Amino acid sequence: MAFKDRQKRLRLEMLALMTIDPKWHEKPETELYKQITTIGQQLIKYSPDYAKRTINEEEYHRLRSQGVPIKQIASHLNISSTTLHSWRKEKGFI
Repeated sequence: MAFKDRQKRLRLEMLALMTIDPKWHEKPETELYKQITTIGQQLIKYSPDYAKRTINEEEYHRLRSQGVPIKQIASHLNISSTTLHSWRKEKGFI
């Protein structure tokens, strides 16, 4: 599943859970609260800043040396092309 698709699925799942009880955030002992916060933690992993911190520079260079296109590298690293572009820019690769 693509990066954005996973992110979208998690957001929709979280929204569906939040509509079950509008005051879910006031009940930290409930299973609903735990499910929503778990999804929130997973979503953090799909944020561009988190994704950039998890890029393996050696893996990136290995794939580039093999001639793998940037879009395929992003897919292989489970990040968006935009995030990879931003990371490459920060690292001075472009």
